[in-house]
Amino acid sequence: VTDGWNGFNVLHSAASRVGGLDIGFVPGEGGRNVAEMTNGAVDVLFNLGADEVEIAPGAFVVYIGTHGDRGAHRADVILPGAAYTEKSGTWVNVEGRAQTGSRPGFPPGGANAVPVRVDSNGFHTDLVMDRAPLIARGGPLADLVADLGPGGAVRIGWGDARFYVDQSPVTSRLPDGVRALFAPDNPSVVMLSPLNRLTPVRNTDRQVQLRLSPDAFEALAARIEASLDLQGGAPRLSATGADGRTRFYASTETFWIGRMCNRWTAEVLEAAGLTVHPGRTVVAGAVLADARHAATLDRAGRDD
Repeated sequence: VTDGWNGFNVLHSAASRVGGLDIGFVPGEGGRNVAEMTNGAVDVLFNLGADEVEIAPGAFVVYIGTHGDRGAHRADVILPGAAYTEKSGTWVNVEGRAQTGSRPGFPPGGANAVPVRVDSNGFHTDLVMDRAPLIARGGPLADLVADLGPGGAVRIGWGDARFYVDQSPVTSRLPDGVRALFAPDNPSVVMLSPLNRLTPVRNTDRQVQLRLSPDAFEALAARIEASLDLQGGAPRLSATGADGRTRFYASTETFWIGRMCNRWTAEVLEAAGLTVHPGRTVVAGAVLADARHAATLDRAGRDD
């Protein structure tokens, strides 16, 4: 070790300690160090996931962490936090090398979970959800949902601007169906249809119930809103359904055999952090299978 070169290095064993030292997260003048804080020098101690230390009796401990290790067992209050797989961030490893990570999924919703149902009619999939959380977030989608007819829920779908809107018997629309599949760059629409309420799953073969965290629901709603054509400053109404209540709004996306309604549904669910595979969801059954798997993982997480 000289004035111009320091070859001495310490390999730390605790996660985040190197990062803490990098940003100067050390006791200030007159402050308490770890040994003092964990041995009775403070009345209240906030433990940010430090499971490698022993905390002596006496202090009131608030544990904030992800997996309930030794620190959680010593705590008086436990505040669950998001795991590194549930948030994006930048950190350093034990060598001090900066690393970044992108969130592959959202934390479980818990008591604040927003229910969303995936419905299939055998070949097409829609999303059904309560209107209140959509309206509460504000924005163009919220305005459209609030302006629908009476009802506490809404059915949302996407499809070809002609074939999807036309509700006449399918047999009479077969030539137009061929056009929608094989002609390139067909205009599309987002459908909004009011429902009385979001009912529980009644047909497990055609419906899947999901529970999304508030952040996941926000991402899902933002992805739906991104489909709306807002070039004129406001959503553009393309058509009204035969029931007088369903509305179809112009979309920025195009419809063809390589990107049909079920892929759109899968993309919306993927935006919410669910493990789905849009490229493999040509048929409605594939969307339901992915959604069913995601719902199973959610239930397993809540049971742990």
